[in-house]
Amino acid sequence: MIIKIIKGLRTTPIDLDASIAEGTTIFDESQTFSQQNPAYFRIDAGMSLKLNCKK
Repeated sequence: MIIKIIKGLRTTPIDLDASIAEGTTIFDESQTFSQQNPAYFRIDAGMSLKLNCKK
């Protein structure tokens, strides 16, 4: 079992007014990677089964 606490990835904000005008996502390049998503907690668990029998 692996337990991780991971910092959030950095993102570039979306220029909402320009995006609406263009009809597609436009990023605000003047603020590249200025926002950070929240940190999160993750648990990775696994299980395996091995059968030992005669052939």
